[in-house]
Amino acid sequence: HGDKAPQQRFGFESNGTDQCRRIQVGAQCWWNSCVNLLAGLEPATRPAGRVPRRPATNAGIPETIMHARSKIPKPYQLAIVLCLPLMAGCGAPPPPPPPPPPPAPVIGAFASPVVWTAEAGVRLDVGDDMPLVLERPFIPLITVGRDDLGLLVQCDSCEGEPIGYVDEGSVVYEPLPPEVAAWGSLAEFALSVREAAASRDLDALRTVMAFDFTSSLLGPQHPDAAFAVWRDESFASLDGVPSLLADGLAPLDDGIWSAPLAFIEDFDYRGLRLGFRRSRDGRWEWLYLMRGTTP
Repeated sequence: HGDKAPQQRFGFESNGTDQCRRIQVGAQCWWNSCVNLLAGLEPATRPAGRVPRRPATNAGIPETIMHARSKIPKPYQLAIVLCLPLMAGCGAPPPPPPPPPPPAPVIGAFASPVVWTAEAGVRLDVGDDMPLVLERPFIPLITVGRDDLGLLVQCDSCEGEPIGYVDEGSVVYEPLPPEVAAWGSLAEFALSVREAAASRDLDALRTVMAFDFTSSLLGPQHPDAAFAVWRDESFASLDGVPSLLADGLAPLDDGIWSAPLAFIEDFDYRGLRLGFRRSRDGRWEWLYLMRGTTP
């Protein structure tokens, strides 16, 4: 081919990386030479008379080629042997393997087994296009764990008990002393009352109970009267505070937030209920824990 560059001799533009294509074109040149050589050879002349037939060790190969092969010099026979695997194995490169799947997020433990929504409107990302909006403050959420995507929780009080992610800043889980939480958010205050009631800490509860706290429609209305009622009933009402808050808090008239939800939605409800309200000085106070009609 003279002084022509390799890509001009082979009839393609080399990009410096298509080595397989180079080999294939070179092998094609060898093959063409072999074919031309075979085409120029005359068929071998059989000797007169009966010639013993050799064992059929080349089944499937045309007889013309077998006779012609005997006339091919050894170097050309070697070229043919090398051409065939090159032509067969130097096809298009296989597609690259698919990328490995991303590693699953590592779920770590969280500090508290339960958290509560810090306000109304907390968004629970359940993986759909539209996140689930938790409409009430202090809805309990069971913690599954925490990873790079956020805090993974389950809402037992929601329909279908969905599992999803919430922002860690949108929940509360560390109870403060009631007198401190009274100056914070409604959820922080509810959590402090819940924990003090569960431990029957009457001294801590006294600091946030209204001066006219109602525990019964009969008799005096103040914290000491409520303590006497609770002791007489072996703290049955006080021990029910955590379960009353199991569905969060809902608003009533005059800025009162109450639980349970049945007390808000069911006109005939006559069971135990509680209520909180922010006073004029900005401090939350506990108004009532009682049965019967609305105080």
